[in-house]
Amino acid sequence: MDLDFSYVRLARTESSESYVVWGRRKGSDSKSRIGFLELHFERRVAHGTLIIENELDSEVLGKLISKLDDELVNYEREDFIVSVYLGEEIGYYSDVVGEEERSYQRATRGDLNEIHKTITKVIGRQQAAKGKLAEHAICDYFEKLKYKTKIADSELDAAKVDVVATSEDEILYVQSKVGAVSSSEIRKIVASVSNLPKVPGRLASAVIIAREFPMDAELKRRSLEAELGINIMYIQLYQVLASVPEYKRALGG
Repeated sequence: MDLDFSYVRLARTESSESYVVWGRRKGSDSKSRIGFLELHFERRVAHGTLIIENELDSEVLGKLISKLDDELVNYEREDFIVSVYLGEEIGYYSDVVGEEERSYQRATRGDLNEIHKTITKVIGRQQAAKGKLAEHAICDYFEKLKYKTKIADSELDAAKVDVVATSEDEILYVQSKVGAVSSSEIRKIVASVSNLPKVPGRLASAVIIAREFPMDAELKRRSLEAELGINIMYIQLYQVLASVPEYKRALGG
């Protein structure tokens, strides 16, 4: 059985996510519900509970777990532990919507697609707004440190730069992450900044601001500085927000 998998997120917290998992046979336009997934994230370990409604052979199940790892977990950690259960839905409980109402008017596939599009659009706009707000917070932070700042133009944005901060003898190319940054992302950011044209008389640095850094961040910094010949600076997001507390509430400080 060859299936393509997709997901609809039901809920999200700072350290967990809940999904409905769908499957579609190759060449088919229709899809069926495979089951439900709960993810819980710790700094070093990700935990998953997968409940499937029909038995899958080991090859298909392995493909699904690998896809979950690549697309939904995808951060630097020591282990991804998944418990898989075979079960069926026997009830639905809500303070607002009862089982009778739920069964009386079930959502169509078109309804689900529209809901998914709307939720994705809202979440995307919220994340984009947070990213833009973070850029202004970073500008204010560096200006308090006596740098001149500007939001990166489209060309620099394509080179993974959000803010440029300059002094008489320095130029800082800043990339901000309102969440965690992975080792692979650090490499991409630094490699991109290292390829920017040199500014005579100014020492260039790649600056990464994030809420969390991987456990090997300092080792990665040393090796990348030696390999790519550029200074690298890490700044925790809380340091920025401590300096400009007016942004704390909006950016989750």
